[in-house]
Amino acid sequence: MKLDDFFALHRVFTFNELANELSKNRKSSAKSSTLYNLLTYHQKQGHILRIRRGLYYSIPKGSDPNHCPVDPFLVASKMAEDAVIAYSSALDLHGKLHTIQNRVVYLTKKRL
Repeated sequence: MKLDDFFALHRVFTFNELANELSKNRKSSAKSSTLYNLLTYHQKQGHILRIRRGLYYSIPKGSDPNHCPVDPFLVASKMAEDAVIAYSSALDLHGKLHTIQNRVVYLTKKRL
């Protein structure tokens, strides 16, 4: 799979997901430094945004990276491998919350 196709299919992705996808088509896996350099290049080109270390958001083609809205629920669901959107954030996701909130709460067993 080409990198552009990966970005189109995965709006939010982790470094490990990218490494696993790119190593599927090859006999050997790429070096971590090579992948980080590749991600840095695409960040500078405006194809992806870095949310935090190892977590990235892909920008749709033709969109301005400075004005592209980031879906907070997608980001929260990828903050940890076992992340679950919880409490009032889950109600907000399902459209059942009657107040406006600017934060998303997620639960995980992993300590960050």
